[in-house]
Amino acid sequence: MINLEKAKVKRRIAKNKFDCDLTSVDTIYWAYKLSKDTVSVGNANDTSELEIFDVKFKDKVDTKVFSKIQTAIPYRILFRYVKNNQTQYSMYIGKLITTDKTLIENKCLNIDAMSINSLIENLVEFMIDKARKDGETIDDYIARCDTISSLERDIASIKKQRDNEKQPNKKIQLNNELKEKLRQLKLLEDYT
Repeated sequence: MINLEKAKVKRRIAKNKFDCDLTSVDTIYWAYKLSKDTVSVGNANDTSELEIFDVKFKDKVDTKVFSKIQTAIPYRILFRYVKNNQTQYSMYIGKLITTDKTLIENKCLNIDAMSINSLIENLVEFMIDKARKDGETIDDYIARCDTISSLERDIASIKKQRDNEKQPNKKIQLNNELKEKLRQLKLLEDYT
């Protein structure tokens, strides 16, 4: 666990600092700045940072603004916000990754790491909650997990179609399609 006490910033950021439409956002607070100087993670050569922003939306949560904000900031951002009376966390790394797992409690980040970069990677793994292959880059890991999610949706859809199908030939065709999708899923999920 990483103590966030020294990393506290608690500074409001004006929406007009960003060159994009943030009309759905009420306020943005820069809550924490995690760097080698503010948390006991990293070495003298580590120039990475992780920012934690608290975002309050006016009415409806619009997570599309996170990619716009991330584009304007040179460091990774973990966004914290409330949706349906529950704290959510999102991080934009090529795509938006979201979780409702508790990441921050008692002024501590519930992730261990040796550097800021490994902290970011550990956060992504924790948020996605699928095993990462040895030597797999974070981008490849995210892409593989996206493909797994897509295959899982396809499998559920094919199963539903197959179960409702009356024609035997069509049912066989759907069953073969299902077997192929399950084979692809098994290949992606095997991490040995």
